[in-house]
Amino acid sequence: MLGITNFYTFLKNPRYNALELKETNVFKTAFKVFLITYIVFTLLNGLIHLFLELFFTLPEDRLEEIFKSMKIGSWGIFVLIAFMAPVIEELIFRLPLMFKIKYFSILFAILIGVIIHYFIPYLPVIIVSIPVYFISSRYVPKYEKKIFDIWVRYFRFVVWFSALAFGLVHIGNFELVKASQYLIVPFLVIPQLGMGFVLSYVRLSYRNGFLIGLLVHIFINFVPATIYLFQT
Repeated sequence: MLGITNFYTFLKNPRYNALELKETNVFKTAFKVFLITYIVFTLLNGLIHLFLELFFTLPEDRLEEIFKSMKIGSWGIFVLIAFMAPVIEELIFRLPLMFKIKYFSILFAILIGVIIHYFIPYLPVIIVSIPVYFISSRYVPKYEKKIFDIWVRYFRFVVWFSALAFGLVHIGNFELVKASQYLIVPFLVIPQLGMGFVLSYVRLSYRNGFLIGLLVHIFINFVPATIYLFQT
């Protein structure tokens, strides 16, 4: 389970392979991490909102509007929130933290697929990602040593950037209509920022760190997904 001292040391200066990978029960560890992070960040999020409401008009949550525009039904949205989003986000933000060329190929393929899907919505991400993966898998290995050397040298920045990027992409959940709301955006996504660092630590601490982190992410998303399902 999460060790506070080790986690704090990790946050200050993440180093590649600095943590001894621990053997553990995947499901039990994931559930314990989920309980700790969910309780802590739910309380923290509530306190932040209470404080911000004293001085600012908080932006509207636009997720429901986004979901309605998808026209995939309540169960489709449930599957998207609880399962698909965690899988895609963990493949992008956590899988490559352990260095393997195939992980970079997966990351590159998904990113290209997401970008193309953004501009051409009717083209599914997977349709683009699969051929991109096979192409990158063929050519990227030529530069494996160079990539690895850079990866290790700047690993702390890689971890910090990955966690920060994971948190900041959730800014899209909010509809920002006032200039003052842009100032408080970093505070609105603090739970996601914290979750990004926790899942990065889990990924680099356990032999099955990716699977544990994925389960934690699914457990966390399962709560709002279930609430949404029962409200519709």
